[in-house]
Amino acid sequence: MVMPKYGPGPEPYYNYIFPLGLGYVSATLKKAGHAVDCVNLNHERGGTATILERALARASFDVVMTGGTCLDFLGVEAIVRAVRRYAPGAKIVVGGLLVTGEPDVVMQALAPDIGVIGEGEQTALQLVEHLGGDADISDINGIMFRDSGGDLVATPPRAAMDDIDPLPHPDFEGFGFDERLEHTWCNDYHPWSVFDFPRPYPILGSRGCPFNCTFCWHPERHRARSIPSIMEEVRVAVARFRVNYLAIYDDCFSARKERLQEFCRGMEALRAETAMDIRWSCSLMVNIVDRGLLTMLKSAGCAAIGYGFESYSRKVLKSMRKPITPEQIDKAFRETTGMEITVQGNFIFGDVAETHETIRETLDFWRSSARGQIDLGFIHPFPGSAIYRHCLEKRIIADKLDFIRNKIPASLYNHFNMTDAMTDREIQRLYSTLLELTSRHMPFVRPRRLARSARGQGGYEMTVDCPFCRKENQYGNTGIQNRLTYGFYVVCRSCAMRMVVVGSLQSLAQYPAIYPTLRRIRQLGRAVARWLRARRQD
Repeated sequence: MVMPKYGPGPEPYYNYIFPLGLGYVSATLKKAGHAVDCVNLNHERGGTATILERALARASFDVVMTGGTCLDFLGVEAIVRAVRRYAPGAKIVVGGLLVTGEPDVVMQALAPDIGVIGEGEQTALQLVEHLGGDADISDINGIMFRDSGGDLVATPPRAAMDDIDPLPHPDFEGFGFDERLEHTWCNDYHPWSVFDFPRPYPILGSRGCPFNCTFCWHPERHRARSIPSIMEEVRVAVARFRVNYLAIYDDCFSARKERLQEFCRGMEALRAETAMDIRWSCSLMVNIVDRGLLTMLKSAGCAAIGYGFESYSRKVLKSMRKPITPEQIDKAFRETTGMEITVQGNFIFGDVAETHETIRETLDFWRSSARGQIDLGFIHPFPGSAIYRHCLEKRIIADKLDFIRNKIPASLYNHFNMTDAMTDREIQRLYSTLLELTSRHMPFVRPRRLARSARGQGGYEMTVDCPFCRKENQYGNTGIQNRLTYGFYVVCRSCAMRMVVVGSLQSLAQYPAIYPTLRRIRQLGRAVARWLRARRQD
């Protein structure tokens, strides 16, 4: 099992989102008694080919498995190339949304032996058992492979599991999770900055989503784990990894309010039993938020809530198939910040129905009310989504492979005009406007004190005065590469509002006169991103 490389360059990299899909597949195979070696490319020095040359020399491997999302195309491509070179006798299996979203295109481009479409645990288990003998893999549902004539063949889809409780806990140990935790800075992700030494644990309490927003795609229907199943995993994680923060990955943790209440009771009991200040974050729908619910969440340790705001325009929300209203967005934002719980949210522009008027509606609310707590960005047409299909129909995306290989990995710099009423020039102007508004209105702050830490792994201690409540905050374990150009989010430990801590050069972004220079820097950034993508393929 190979975890793709997520960071740039050959140095070890630890600030990544743990791919739970690989962890679940590895745990399923190990539970069935198969010998599984795991390689986390992020924790080793060198390029993908160099690391895999060493790893594949340790034994004779029958199967090499990897996978990811469409953002991981280049990393998975590098893995497939290296395995072909250093273990030519091994079968290569690739899965995840990367394959599931566009199986024909990705299988043709990457040319693995087998692609897994949909949920991978049972499929991977059947594959390993078949590949160990002479059985025909064509009777395994949910895969794609080449037949004897060289043509791609897809078997019938695999039905999603009805009950996901029996799945083993993800294989964190195999992928060096302890090492990841030991290299976590408090500013790696701003909700974690409630602790100097956060030990965050990712967890899934459900799969799929009961909604069908145009910019999102989930191939399976929504299924929730029972709360006792979730709490069992949490207890194991706290004991095994000394976890103090739960990052709940569910797209919609609040599908049922009663279930959320049951989870809060479980967390309150666990915090009392362990005498540990265990914090957590989750995603909620704005239409269920009220003061009583937020009080219960905070009492149970909830430190941050993610909301799918997306737009403040009623017209755009309807076009996105978001079953919420601007009034509910306003209430959820005010109530959550009022309860001193950190808000994670975005407004994303560029929907098919976007116009100058809908943009104005969203930005008026953002300027007047958001206080720098909501990010501004663009919709990206990820494969499988309705808006991706719209882009194909309108020829906005003319080459699927070029889009997946080159445009998605550099999505920060690629903004597609998917609207019916705006020109390409207007979309590009909107991009510049969003950058300038962010620079003007985000809560930038310079540390009052910054010094090398006497604890930890060579990080920095800093003292920051919150621009909202004016309280002093001391953070004892921040990772800073350059004292002049750094910039990162942290949350105030008193009022839970998010602020941007910046170095002396980065702080110039607050001043309009610097915008032309910033645009030239962005152009340079695009060139650097292209160079890094080419290097990662090595």
